[in-house]
Amino acid sequence: MHLLTRSAEFLVEYAPAFMRGAWVTLSVTAVACLLGLFVGVPLGWLRSRRGQLPPWIDKVIMSAAECTKAIPVLVLLVWWHYLIPEATGRATTPFVTTAVVLSLTVAVSASEIIGSAIRSIPEGELEAAEALGMTPVQVARFVGVPLATRAAASSLLLLAIDTLKLSTFASVIALGELLHTTDIIIQQRYTPLPGYTALAVIFILLVIPASAIVRRFGRKWAIRR
Repeated sequence: MHLLTRSAEFLVEYAPAFMRGAWVTLSVTAVACLLGLFVGVPLGWLRSRRGQLPPWIDKVIMSAAECTKAIPVLVLLVWWHYLIPEATGRATTPFVTTAVVLSLTVAVSASEIIGSAIRSIPEGELEAAEALGMTPVQVARFVGVPLATRAAASSLLLLAIDTLKLSTFASVIALGELLHTTDIIIQQRYTPLPGYTALAVIFILLVIPASAIVRRFGRKWAIRR
């Protein structure tokens, strides 16, 4: 009980700093999810068409996806953060690094989710669209991807929540998100237990309501389908 009281006092005292950290966390998560979906949705369509594309395209897509999945997010963040200045001669900001790296992980995961959803669509619906004279691109744009995205909506929302939690890794490159903000405050006061308890409470307040919304959305969508 004493720990919760100290943690509550910690939250109140440093509320402005935590709000700034939460804003950075939510901002980088939103950017990463949008960029990741922008790449992952069409990539998912391509992955669902395996065997219908030139073999080299299949190999490039699969190799890139497997390499991204093989490297831990923490390692990828640090590597990318130092790679860009070395390769271009220009420094990159922690926000840009985090947004790019997390968008890559989102793109790979989203492509798998979308690809599975597209494969679950009855072939008759896609063939009917082709019979109407649609090109493969039009079939993907107006039939396949919209149906797959709606079917995979719950999984994609859960992916966004996972990305929110992964954003804490960005503290190693000094992005001013929640974990890094907490670390700075703790260094000033040396109160690790109340500080990290307060951080845990913040994530509980962010993640549990979001997860509940996703579950409710998923049940409603399942009934509609």
